[in-house]
Amino acid sequence: MLHLRELISKSFSFRKDFNKVFYISLGIIILYTLPLIVSEHYYSDDLVHSMVGVTGWLSNGRPLSVLMFKIMMAGGFFNDISPLPQLLAAVVLASTISFLSGKIDEGRIFIPLFTFLPLAISPYYLENWSYKYDSLTMSLSVFLAALPFVLNENNSFRKKIFISTFLLFSSLCFYQAALNIFVSLSILFALLNINDGKNIKALEQIKYQLIAYLLANIMYILIIKKFVIYGEYNITHGEIATSNLPLILSTITRNHYLLGDIFLSAFKGNLWVFFSPLAIIVPAAITILLKKTLNQSISFIPKTISCIIVLLSPFLLYIAVYGPMLLLINPITSARTLLGASGLICSLFAFSFILFRKHNKLQLWILLPVFGLFTLAYSLYNAQKTTEKLELSLITRIQSDFSSHNMNDIKNISILGNAPTSYQSDLAEKNFPIIKFLNANNIGQDLLWGNVQLNQYYFDKNYLPSETGRSKICTMKKVSSNSIYSIYRNDDLAVIDFSYTKC
Repeated sequence: MLHLRELISKSFSFRKDFNKVFYISLGIIILYTLPLIVSEHYYSDDLVHSMVGVTGWLSNGRPLSVLMFKIMMAGGFFNDISPLPQLLAAVVLASTISFLSGKIDEGRIFIPLFTFLPLAISPYYLENWSYKYDSLTMSLSVFLAALPFVLNENNSFRKKIFISTFLLFSSLCFYQAALNIFVSLSILFALLNINDGKNIKALEQIKYQLIAYLLANIMYILIIKKFVIYGEYNITHGEIATSNLPLILSTITRNHYLLGDIFLSAFKGNLWVFFSPLAIIVPAAITILLKKTLNQSISFIPKTISCIIVLLSPFLLYIAVYGPMLLLINPITSARTLLGASGLICSLFAFSFILFRKHNKLQLWILLPVFGLFTLAYSLYNAQKTTEKLELSLITRIQSDFSSHNMNDIKNISILGNAPTSYQSDLAEKNFPIIKFLNANNIGQDLLWGNVQLNQYYFDKNYLPSETGRSKICTMKKVSSNSIYSIYRNDDLAVIDFSYTKC
């Protein structure tokens, strides 16, 4: 154990006041997630996991996630132990923020801390927080993807590559999407090094991190993707467009449209107001970086490469939001996969640090977007809570309709359309459009979670595809109707229609 501690201390550099920064970070994160932690809301896959006690993480290519919970549950079933995973996730991310903050300015606490706070409070990471189970494993993937940036500078080039490759491969085995954070943080730290006049160090860092990134992905493909991932769903979602250039270009265009819609939704509403000063700060910071680089007494090639990195940094950071997902033939279009966006927001805050480095009071403007992110989070938590109440009310009402119309003997149901979210959620969505991607009523057509939710309340029917109901609804008898749904039936099938089908 002593040898391991010595090895870690030689390989990594940590700030001396780590404990102080850690406790402040942890307090902010707990405050940010408190309503979610104390809620009893099951998000998406959580409900299935809590009822059957197993996950599909191994077939998803996430063996370390399975191992983590196997250890926590002493080899038993994965029953619901929330909010423990979310609390541990808060500890992990607070540690991550504390480690990284020391690499910006070890002499100060709050501004470096707030620079990396988006790793925990990004609008997109709200979905990751919502998972009772996944929140811990996803946070560990972020932690491992960030650790290469606290490597001791005295490490040899080969040692940096070896350690970084191991950490990134481990991150992939917890949750693949976290690797995009590594890309965005790599750009961030390159800019900070250029700002400090350490252009050669910035280029060397990019070099070994690029090698480690490629090696980690190659290892993952050759080991995990080849021998661990299985099942049509997982294989299909992991296929990459490589056969021809037209397919690659069309795939990138389509995926950018789908994923970009989610990314931009965070700033289509009121949240952009809190971030609006960045429209001035970012161009000003880039101008300062270019001026510093051009005035440095370094050779032509490093100076040129540094200028290119600075000029392209906004574009590179934006691409890092999506990363390799742009090449997937069938990507998972969900906010939780946009972890690169957390690194992007950190980088935007870092531009502020670069511009106002000698003006401490001006740097406090960061509190404005942080407050906006808290407003979004609490809006989502209340939207989830009220929508869940509506969902349970609808289940009770549907059960009552079945009983009053003597339909309990019908074994098959099909659902058309989707049940609405609450009025509170609809109102919050007007201010923060991203909420429509983060909150939904589980009762809907072809939704596994809706089927599980109905079964949980002993409405155990065979859940048939929506196409089955759609093809038969106009030949069936309408037995009940209200402002939200209608129920149709025949001898062996009932259709619950939220889509107001016209025959």
